[in-house]
Amino acid sequence: MEPRTTEPDALWRVYEAMDRLLSLLPIGPRAAGALEPLAAVAALLLPPLPPLPPAPAVAPPAPRPEDLAIQEALDEVLEYHRTHRPKNTARNYGPKQKE
Repeated sequence: MEPRTTEPDALWRVYEAMDRLLSLLPIGPRAAGALEPLAAVAALLLPPLPPLPPAPAVAPPAPRPEDLAIQEALDEVLEYHRTHRPKNTARNYGPKQKE
């Protein structure tokens, strides 16, 4: 069973076919503007498209055990670096940089 072709689809295919045929003609750049009135007429003849239905809400997937283990290890490393910060060594480098 073939899908039915609607009138706007058929008109659009005719317009595209004519555009392809006209592009094969050896004519100058002035002819490119000749299709603009046709596009305006086609816009008047074609009904506006109905709005798209909203996308269905998709629940996020459940976290995998390996993802949880990775996140736990990251949190542990970050917490270690927050609590064991190195001493400020900028004061040791200041006099050397000024010299």
